Order: sequence, then C-alpha cells, then structure tokens
Amino acid sequence: MKNNRSRTKIFFENNAGSFDGIYSGRSNFIINAINRIFRWDIKKRFEIAFQRLSAPGIDAVLDIGCGGGRLSLELARCGKKTLGIDFSSAMIGAAQNLKQEEKISLADFLCADFMEYNFDIKFDVIFAGDLIEHLSNLGSFLDSCKRNLKDNGKLIITTPNTFGLFNIMEKFFKKEPEVNSDHTVYLNFSVLKKLLEKNGWKVNKEMYLDDVWSKYKQSLKRKF
Repeated sequence: MKNNRSRTKIFFENNAGSFDGIYSGRSNFIINAINRIFRWDIKKRFEIAFQRLSAPGIDAVLDIGCGGGRLSLELARCGKKTLGIDFSSAMIGAAQNLKQEEKISLADFLCADFMEYNFDIKFDVIFAGDLIEHLSNLGSFLDSCKRNLKDNGKLIITTPNTFGLFNIMEKFFKKEPEVNSDHTVYLNFSVLKKLLEKNGWKVNKEMYLDDVWSKYKQSLKRKF
C-alpha cells in the first residue's frame, strides 16, 4: 500500500502546477481554455464545497489533499480555522507561498500523510475534495476520518461520477473512458453510499453537478 501512495505522491509532485492552474487561471491561454472546457467540473465542485464549508456553526475544518491550499485560504478569509494537509511537498510549498502572499493567519498547512498523522484536535468538518478516487484502501481512509472528527462532525467528499455524461458518451467510441492515470476506482453515488454505510457512516445528502445547473446556470459565453 505504501508503494501505491508513493506513486500517488510522485504524480501530484509532478503535476502540482497544472492542478493549481485550474483554480488560479495563471496558465497560458491554451491551457486556460482547455481547463474551462474540460475541467470546469473540478472548479465547480470547489465552489460548491466552499458554500457548504463556509456555513455558520463550522469552526474547525480539515482539508485533506488540500493541494495548493486555495480552499483552505478562502475558508480562513471567512473566519474558519482551517488546516490543509497534503503529502506533496510541491503542493504544500505553493499553499505556504500563497498564505504568505495574502497574509492570512487562520489557515495552516502540513506536509504529511493523513493516514499516518495524529492530530492534536478534532474537527467540525473534514473535506476530501477529489481525493478518494486516488486511494487504495478506502475503508482505512474512512476510519481515519471518523477518528479525527468531533462527535457530531461531518465528512464532505467530492469525486468524479463514473456515469457522468462525457464518460457515457465516450463508451460509444472506446472500450473504457479515459481516466486520470492515478485513479484506482470507478465511483458513482450508489457505490460511494454503500461504501460509507458499510464503514459505519450515515449519508445525509448527495448532490450531482447536474443538480447545480438549475441554480447556477451559465451561458457558453460566461464559461469561456
């Protein structure tokens, strides 16, 4: 299992800049256009997570796989005490630089493996954004989350939907849809719900990006 995590770590070390570019828009014109057309869903999941995590009554947030730290920093601006953890030193370096650049004190960042780290506090909410599909032992991950939450704490997970429109369309032309080379599992809500329930979790709410369009309609002009 450690070998799998090492491969995942190398993947994110090598791709730290391109992932952060999805949120920052600091890539070149062509890459920014590609991100807007093909990776809009990643940014949209970020926006929805922020709306949930910035709600009243949430004080301490753990952002697992925080990447370049942009969500943690946005939450800190809203007065939330956030800790971003990522085992990629390149990702954490970018997060620390952004924190210093923007002089934000409520966000802290830690370069460590969440599965092996013992925290001094428990959290109101743990957020795992587009992370679970990279893991090789989902049950152990969920147990670690439970151990680090307060009694009434919540876990928020985002992940690509295996049965999203583009994947279904791709099946007409290919044996298997293209996926991120570091993904270990195909997930949809039914499978994820069953996984959570088998590991002692109660699922309170699910949301698909398709549901979001009725509330956050965007014209093609706005998307580009």
